[in-house]
Amino acid sequence: MTADLASYPDSVRSDVARTRAVVARLHAELTRWELVVWTAGNVSQRVVVSPEVGPGADDLLVIKPSGVSYDELT
Repeated sequence: MTADLASYPDSVRSDVARTRAVVARLHAELTRWELVVWTAGNVSQRVVVSPEVGPGADDLLVIKPSGVSYDELT
């Protein structure tokens, strides 16, 4: 099942926004340290939807889209 991010509470959307910024910054490190060639390689991070319960099947994953160059990430 795919859910629209707008259907999640503000707290989850905030966590996703913060996580996107972290993942974008970490991708810059991949090229800085010459760990990847072109767009081959990804950093991802889980966003726990219900922190009071802990990780679960409904959690979200923030990952760089395939084929997007690292310097295009925001």
